[in-house]
Amino acid sequence: MTLPEPAVPPVPPAPPVLACPHCGAAVGPAARFCRACGRPLTAGPPADPGPAPSAPSAPSAPSAPSASSTLDAERPKLRWRLIIGGVAVLVLVGGYLAASATDRIANRPEQVVREYFAALARKDASAVACGEGPLCERGALGSGYTPPTRLTIKEVRIGAAADDEQLARLPDRDRAGVDVTYEVGGKTFADTVGLGRDGWFTGWRIFYPPGWELVVDGEQLPKVRVAAATVTAHPEQKFGDSPVTAKLWAPPGAYTFTYDGDPLYTADPVTLTVGGDAGTTTVRPAPRLRDDLLPEIERQVKDRLDACARQAVLRPDTDPALLSGNDCPFSARDRYTSTRNITWKITRYPKLALSPLPGRFAAVKTVAEGEAVISYDYTFDILEPRDWKPFSEPITVSVGGNVTIEDGKALWYM
Repeated sequence: MTLPEPAVPPVPPAPPVLACPHCGAAVGPAARFCRACGRPLTAGPPADPGPAPSAPSAPSAPSAPSASSTLDAERPKLRWRLIIGGVAVLVLVGGYLAASATDRIANRPEQVVREYFAALARKDASAVACGEGPLCERGALGSGYTPPTRLTIKEVRIGAAADDEQLARLPDRDRAGVDVTYEVGGKTFADTVGLGRDGWFTGWRIFYPPGWELVVDGEQLPKVRVAAATVTAHPEQKFGDSPVTAKLWAPPGAYTFTYDGDPLYTADPVTLTVGGDAGTTTVRPAPRLRDDLLPEIERQVKDRLDACARQAVLRPDTDPALLSGNDCPFSARDRYTSTRNITWKITRYPKLALSPLPGRFAAVKTVAEGEAVISYDYTFDILEPRDWKPFSEPITVSVGGNVTIEDGKALWYM
């Protein structure tokens, strides 16, 4: 008897081997991308014709495009956008560099110095780099000022200003000194202008302008007109606990100092020539009392004497409320029991003279006495009828006191 052979399970067929339609490399049936070329396996003809096609099957719906195919389509557009953006950036940077270079050529240190002196020639103080002083304001140089002429650029030194030892030891390409000469009032002066800038792309500016520091001294003349600017003379500013005298910056040129706004004192005009490096200069006027001050004080004294003469009393006083006492410079003694019909008459006014005093005062003194005549009736009788007798006598008048300023006007007081 023959035994049947055991059944052998069927061997599953090997999975079909597919080829990449782009490079022909073998790929698995479930692969979506070729391991050899990396391209998608969803489209493209096979690399090898292979066996004859089998029976046609039902058509399937077209698949949506993948992200990789969309990226491939957008790559040329992105490339052009990057190129255009890069060109635009290059144009902007190139334009900025060209404008900066042009500005730096036009803003050379010597050109800035020429513009400074050109502003002085126009008497345009607002365009002058001299700080915030009165002479740097618009219109300050409009009158009483003669600008410098014949400017000559002698040397331009990039790296240090002539008077700055630190810059000389450590040269800085953003610092410059320009040596110049110019004329003021027919005299030639040599000077150095210091300039600086804040880096390569900024322009030069003057930080050490030519000119002088002025101290305008005037205890009796606190206001002075320098050129067309009104300046407070000798002002003091507090620096901690110590007073500091303020200084006035004056660019090169000739300045006229006038003193005509004070009610007590005046001085002859002074002309000061500013040129070269003189450091700090003090301007001191020679004050004198105003010529019209004495007539004004004589008028005030006359008005007072006339007001006193109108008082029908032996001791006139125009303002009894004053604590200083009688404000009339004449009076008569009370020698009788009774008086009546008192009258005063100024027969001669005193001649006066003024003399200066420290500070804002002047002294009044009499150089020739005046005279006032008093007339009245008197009696020794007490009971009526009384016997009245006339009487008259001259009284000398002498005036003193000081003159001060009140509400901007000169005022005499005894």
